[in-house]
Amino acid sequence: MYIRKSFLGAALLLCAAMSGCTHEAMLPTHLAQIRLDPSRYGDLMNRLDSAMKASGLSRYGAAPGLRELRGRDVLYVAYRMPSKKWAFITATDISKVGTVEMRVYSTVLTDGHLKEETMSRLDDVLAEFGSELKEQSTDPNPPKAN
Repeated sequence: MYIRKSFLGAALLLCAAMSGCTHEAMLPTHLAQIRLDPSRYGDLMNRLDSAMKASGLSRYGAAPGLRELRGRDVLYVAYRMPSKKWAFITATDISKVGTVEMRVYSTVLTDGHLKEETMSRLDDVLAEFGSELKEQSTDPNPPKAN
């Protein structure tokens, strides 16, 4: 039993190290948190679907097994251009039921006009659900405070 746990721990550390070595890392440019009764998740998804579809973004779900991993139904969606590798938005309640954490990767959209329109649509949806975007630093090495 100890050997199996040790092997599993080593495998997880190796996976984490390998994913940290990738040349492509994407940091969120904006964050939002929505406190929402899970019975209203469908309303949020419908509004996001409509707003993001107008920008050419499609919704993608989580890989299978998330429910088994967390022991409950988990909201996880990503909105991205079908031709792009990176998501523009991810939204999940994986940390806590009733709290949807949204990460926005605005640098994924390179067309300035499209980015501006999409961010505006997203702001409108978030306002309907009592939230707003907070800008984040995308500098992976922020200056140290003295």
